[in-house]
This record gives sequence, structure tokens and C-alpha cells, in this order.
Amino acid sequence: LSMNRHPQWRRHYYDIGVNFNEMIASAEEAGYTNFPLIGRTIRLMSTQLTTDAFGDMPLTEAYQATASKYDTQEFIYQWMLTEVDDLLAQYNNAAVTGNPANIAITRQMDRIYSGDLKKWRQFTYALKARILLRKLPNWDNYCCCRRCFNGRLGRTDL
Repeated sequence: LSMNRHPQWRRHYYDIGVNFNEMIASAEEAGYTNFPLIGRTIRLMSTQLTTDAFGDMPLTEAYQATASKYDTQEFIYQWMLTEVDDLLAQYNNAAVTGNPANIAITRQMDRIYSGDLKKWRQFTYALKARILLRKLPNWDNYCCCRRCFNGRLGRTDL
């Protein structure tokens, strides 16, 4: 299969990516902060699955041109680490998760966690652990993964 016909490539860029971009635009216009958190988390997971399958891929110029520049997998992993830390900071920020402008996310809207941002936060911690485990070279990631795991469980000891 050519790259743009491979199921994961298509899922990431066409299914998830296009819907994500539309959702973000609509949510920002309405002042919602909960929808973008979930959307960014799904995009992060999809980015990891796609770069693990294909290596280099468009990220910084995706959706800006018909022939987007490919970013290196190393750059993509660095971006994912920054993105996951930003997501976790926002999931832990009551002003973001408890924004009065947010509307309730129903089971029909979110078939994974029914809009429960605490569960999405836990899932994001798991994504961070996966990113750290796959980061190359990965021999220096044990302590980071352990802190991430303990943070998810609310533990402070290593």
C-alpha cells in the first residue's frame, strides 16, 4: 500500500486530523476548554502510533500544504514530550477543567470516557509513560517512567 492509503496514515491525517482541526476551531470559538484537551490527547496518541509505524512524518507543516515537509522522528518525539507535559498541566489546572463555559460531554460525544477528564488525565499519564519508554535512546528513561507512573497513582516516593 502507498503511504496515503495505509490505514494508520489515513486514520491519523484524514480521520483524526481533519476532525480534530474542526473540533478545535469550534471549541475555541465557543470558549470550551474540555474538548481541546480530549482532542489533543487523541492526536498525541495517533501521532505516536503513526511515527512508530512510519518514522519521519509531517507534523509542523501538516495541513498547511499539499506537500508538507517531513519532520524527523526524533523531533516528533521531542514534540510529543512537550505536548504531553502541557496536556498534563492543563488536566491538573482546575480553571481549565472546571471552565464554566464548558458544556457536559455525553457518552454519545465521548465513547471512551464519557467526558470524564480525570480518566482522560490518567490515560495521558499512560501515554507519557509509553513515550518515555520508546524514546531513543531509552536506557536513561527508567527514573522518568517511574515518576510518571507514581504521579498517576498519586504516589510521591520512587
